[in-house]
Amino acid sequence: MHDTELELLARQLAEGLRGDHDGFCRELVRLLAHGHPVTRERLATVLQVTAEQVAEVLAGLADLEVDPSGNVVGWGLTFIPTFHRFRLNGHTFYTWCALDALVWQASSPKARLLSVADTYHVGHLIARYRYPS
Repeated sequence: MHDTELELLARQLAEGLRGDHDGFCRELVRLLAHGHPVTRERLATVLQVTAEQVAEVLAGLADLEVDPSGNVVGWGLTFIPTFHRFRLNGHTFYTWCALDALVWQASSPKARLLSVADTYHVGHLIARYRYPS
């Protein structure tokens, strides 16, 4: 995967996740998009900050997924298999929700959507959103 393509995808995803640490979060998603768990040390090196600063920001991120060694394995884009997945440059990526998978697929002409969910459930959710009871 080319860095320019990763940067574009990471920027687009980070736009929807704006917060106090945009650059940090954009870099985290970009590193996850390489297809490997992200170590705190790697984040610190790339961002040119201390490991303590990285730990502080990570502690404040909601829904962060880490492996037993403390490496980041998911934050929107995840290595933990879900129903929502797409394929890009030979790698299968998973997302937490169908919309994330659709956004990633739409953001890159090379990405191929594999599955977002059972179509009944997606249709039911759309109908429920448009026509709340």
